[in-house]
Amino acid sequence: MSNNCISSYPRQLQGAVTAIQKHCSDLLADIQKGGDFKIILSDRKNFEDDALWHFGKRELRINANSYSDYRADERKWARIGDMVFELFNALKSKDFSKLYDSKLPLEAYVEMFEGLETDTMMKTRKLLEKFPGFPQYLNFAKDHYGNRELDYLRQQATGHAGDIVRRQGKSIDAYKGTWLHPVRERDAWLSDILDLHIEVIQGEAEQEELDVKLRKFKQLATLGIPKAKQLLKNLSFFNEKLKAKGYQSLSSAVQL
Repeated sequence: MSNNCISSYPRQLQGAVTAIQKHCSDLLADIQKGGDFKIILSDRKNFEDDALWHFGKRELRINANSYSDYRADERKWARIGDMVFELFNALKSKDFSKLYDSKLPLEAYVEMFEGLETDTMMKTRKLLEKFPGFPQYLNFAKDHYGNRELDYLRQQATGHAGDIVRRQGKSIDAYKGTWLHPVRERDAWLSDILDLHIEVIQGEAEQEELDVKLRKFKQLATLGIPKAKQLLKNLSFFNEKLKAKGYQSLSSAVQL
C-alpha cells in the first residue's frame, strides 16, 4: 500500500514530512487504512500543544508558535518526534472516540486516557530509536517507565493528568488520582525525582545525584516542612510500586 496518504502540508514542514514519508512507511500505511489526512500549521492562541491529531477532521495540527526554544538544526527533529507521536495516536482514533463518547467517571476517564497515551509513547520511543539521524537526546518518549500504572503516577506529577481534567471542563478539586496524597497540579519536586530516576535506570544519570536530592528532601521533612513530608510519603508509596513491578528502587542508600 502506498504511504502517500498526506493530502497536503505546509511548505515549512517539507523536511520533516519528507523524512517521515521515507522512514515511517509502515506507520503511514496503517493510517491510510482510515483515509488520507492533512498537516496544518496553527497559530491559534488557545492551541497549547506542540502538535495535535484532530480525530474528527483527520488533521495533524502543528503549533506554529512552538519550537522557538530549539536551535535551528533541532527544530526539524523536534517536529518529527511530535508528529510521530500524534500519528501513533491517530491509529487509536476509535479508542479515543469511544472514550470521548463514554460516560466514565472522571477518575476512570483520566486513567484510561493516560493509558492510551502511554501505549502511544512506547511505540514512539521504539520508532525514534531506529529513526536514521534522529538525535536521541530529543527523544522525549524515553522519559517514561513503560508501565501504565507507573507512568500514570508520573503524568499526575507532571501536571498532564490535571490538564486532561480541565479539558473535560471539570474542577481540578474533583480529581483525586492514584497517589497516596493526591497530586492534582504539577509537583516540581516529585516530577524532578521521577525524571531523574528514569535517567538513572537508563544509565544517563548517576545514582548519587538522585541520592543527594532525596537526602535534601528528607532533611526538609525532618525540619517539619509539610510539602517535604508529603513528598517523602508519596515517594515511599511509589518505591513500593517499583519493587512490586520489578523496577529498580529509588535508592538503596537513602531510607524513604
